[in-house]
Amino acid sequence: MDPRKAIGLGIVCILVGLLIGFLLWGPRSDRLAGELAQVKARLAEATQQLEERQRQEQRQGQLEAELKRAQSDLQELKKDLQLERQRRQKLEQLLSEGRK
Repeated sequence: MDPRKAIGLGIVCILVGLLIGFLLWGPRSDRLAGELAQVKARLAEATQQLEERQRQEQRQGQLEAELKRAQSDLQELKKDLQLERQRRQKLEQLLSEGRK
């Protein structure tokens, strides 16, 4: 075989091998790159949801603390109101006894 034919045949074989390799692995890598992009998008979405959930839980904790303070204030006001009613009742008794 002539060396030029051998070199030409070798180059053709290499080109055919590269073409076959591209056809076999090229679309696969494109598909994997697409899947990777989808996974990254889902991960970003999940991260945002997690951060939103954490903000909601933090806000819920703040609201619960405010509610406890409000309930404590309400109990204190109820006690004050009861004491004020008792004082008023005593005062009314004293006034009614003074008129008799």
